[in-house]
Amino acid sequence: MTSPVLPARNCIQISSRKGCRVIRGDITLPETLRGILHQDDFIIHLVGIIEEKGPATFQAIHVQGTRDLVAEAKKAGVRHFFYQSASVQTRGHGQDT
Repeated sequence: MTSPVLPARNCIQISSRKGCRVIRGDITLPETLRGILHQDDFIIHLVGIIEEKGPATFQAIHVQGTRDLVAEAKKAGVRHFFYQSASVQTRGHGQDT
């Protein structure tokens, strides 16, 4: 299991499990993802945000960050890539509930 960019508390829990490798990186900085994946990795990609703050936008995190990670996985020959995302929907002013 490879987990780029996790809060430190989660890394400790995951890295203590047999067969797991935690890798630190930043989904918004493609250079931190280069060369970190191996062909036999099983990527579990759960990165996401609920609210945009500063440079942490849906486009930067969910779209471009995922594209960059998929590109690195392809370069490394990774055959297993699990992706899950959350979608936040808001109702506009005046819409029926």
